[in-house]
Amino acid sequence: MIEDYLCGALMLWAAWVWSKGYDSAAKIMAVAWAYATGGMFVPFAAHLEAWLRNETFRPDHPHTDVGSIALKGIIWAVCLACLIVSLRSERDRRTAVQR
Repeated sequence: MIEDYLCGALMLWAAWVWSKGYDSAAKIMAVAWAYATGGMFVPFAAHLEAWLRNETFRPDHPHTDVGSIALKGIIWAVCLACLIVSLRSERDRRTAVQR
């Protein structure tokens, strides 16, 4: 649970830095999205694996709950897409500075 609060704090900090237009904003945003992407991968992958194996690993996450698997997958995909966008933003910023 502490990792969820840390992720939220990172996201809020990154959004604040981004809104202020600091030079490091894209890097901080990329770090926040990378943390969120990594944090969502394990719950999604573990639940998907449990469903594929037809085995409940944790009683509070039944493998038959396909809606939960889909939701975790969507959240993970959104995090990954935002990570890619923020990394491209940093790359574009560096390219513009070099010109």
